[in-house]
Amino acid sequence: MTGLKTANYTLAINNGLKAIHDCHVQIGCVIVDGGTAQLAALTGKDNSILALSKVQWMKEIIVVPCICHRVHNAYKAAMNHPAISPLKDQLLEVAEICRQHVEVFGSRCPSNVETRW
Repeated sequence: MTGLKTANYTLAINNGLKAIHDCHVQIGCVIVDGGTAQLAALTGKDNSILALSKVQWMKEIIVVPCICHRVHNAYKAAMNHPAISPLKDQLLEVAEICRQHVEVFGSRCPSNVETRW
């Protein structure tokens, strides 16, 4: 794949699905990560691979959103929400204080990792 635009995904997914089908593998569903360009390539109304395909087997493929990506996207949105963000910042400050005083608490507070929920 040469880029991350809808046209790039459209070409790559179309070629990939055809190659898999040519190996006599029946494709029932495609799991997607929720990226805008990826979703548009598969489910967009105007230029969707699945909708515009002239072959029936491709029109019958079910697009399934990945639950891990959905949870992560919801977590990111919540953490950036104006009502929650200040609380998150305070918790991060408390965690940093705890990390600086391991001897008081008897254990180390894990560092914050944005991608860990």
